[in-house]
Amino acid sequence: SACALLIEAAFLAYQANLHFIVGGLRAAMDPSALLLMMNNYIGSPDWRLNTITLSESQEHGEVYVNVSEYFENRREELLIFDGIHKDDPGHRVIADLLTNAMPPERDGDGLSDLMEGVLNSNPDDPDSDDDGCLDGEEFGPNQGNGGRRDPTNYWDLFDVWTGPTPVRDHVITVSDITAVVLRFGMSQQPPPTKEEALAQASTPAPPTGYHASYDRGGSSGPNVWNLKPPDGAITANDIAGVVFQFGHHCN
Repeated sequence: SACALLIEAAFLAYQANLHFIVGGLRAAMDPSALLLMMNNYIGSPDWRLNTITLSESQEHGEVYVNVSEYFENRREELLIFDGIHKDDPGHRVIADLLTNAMPPERDGDGLSDLMEGVLNSNPDDPDSDDDGCLDGEEFGPNQGNGGRRDPTNYWDLFDVWTGPTPVRDHVITVSDITAVVLRFGMSQQPPPTKEEALAQASTPAPPTGYHASYDRGGSSGPNVWNLKPPDGAITANDIAGVVFQFGHHCN
């Protein structure tokens, strides 16, 4: 019972301090400025902390931002690297996900309009690069579910035309790997321009010959699946590029 009283006192102190801080910030701020109140991002032994934060945001007329769903599957060590403090990458994660949790979100792709502006994606198009992955999926933390990609880069999902009636199913399977292997060594010189490559890759591939769908340039980002547009030659690097993405999907 003594422990329960101490916990209750801690919650009351948290609410009193938060009330004082928010009131002071609002008094010092321009009346037109937004004050964002973010809930717990990793979780809590008692979600009452979030209830208090929500209550205080409503009382002061501030913006409550629920970020919980955006932090699912995020590694805690990115956010609390020594058990207490956040490192620079952790602050970047928090800033990005707070930005993404802010309304509005016009096109239903899981990215806020504000975050679409940060990423230069289209707030009115749920799949800005037309690669079959929603922009919000590509911004997500799990590369296997299409995440850790650029929603403006068509080429970072190595999904190729496969099957007797060629289709792109947005799942990287053995069929995708085999299709790239079978076109090993084929090339187009000079290499297709960005516009030519996109036009070519968006149409079903012929049975043989070079096709931009099976070709990628080198890496364009921090991960092996962040690939550049075609370089005009289907090489071992392309085979490795599709192999590294085996099992990745955007369904």
